[in-house]
Amino acid sequence: MSIRTFSKMHGLGNDFIVLNALHEPFDWPREKILALADRHSGIGFDQLLIIEPAPDAAHDFAYRIYNADGGEVEHCGNGARCFGKYLHDHGLHPLDRPVRVAIKRGSIAIARDSGDNYRVDMGVPDFTPFTAAQSDCLYQPVNVAGVNLQLGIVSMGNPHAVCVVDDVATAPVAAVGAALQTHPLFPAAVNVGFMQIRDRRHIRLRVYERGAGETQA
Repeated sequence: MSIRTFSKMHGLGNDFIVLNALHEPFDWPREKILALADRHSGIGFDQLLIIEPAPDAAHDFAYRIYNADGGEVEHCGNGARCFGKYLHDHGLHPLDRPVRVAIKRGSIAIARDSGDNYRVDMGVPDFTPFTAAQSDCLYQPVNVAGVNLQLGIVSMGNPHAVCVVDDVATAPVAAVGAALQTHPLFPAAVNVGFMQIRDRRHIRLRVYERGAGETQA
């Protein structure tokens, strides 16, 4: 597949390239994705989003996601919102009906609220342990990069580990995030969230994404 046109989009600073593969199959090797992801010699992105034909009558489209390291992943909420806007901006789906999208594991629904605001039904959080080594998904003690953590572990189609910190500005995001990518608790690596609780209704969050590192979202 040769690039003729593409869209560069972002959700809260989490940036993407969107490619339309509805009429031409996407079959790039990992090396080509890596070259495109390079922010110095390529275009640069956190993830590459591929629009493909629906696999069945229950869906309107299919959605594939590749991280900047070239690996295919299961899901991305900010990417899904950009996916929905792309479809509407290019007249590929009516604005008044949610988009039913097949993803690597299951399906999602994307809807336009108003203007450029889009929301995604992410489904029900799954607290099933990723491995037998996990003692408790809600409170998993871990020591990485010299830091003792209590991780909350959950899947939203892709694996997440969340830890509460006093101040996200000084949290060891790079060191801990990188160390958890190869931790035996997470055989498929993991997205790591560092959460500062401001009050009962507000948090601050920094995220280290597997295959991309810390993102702006």
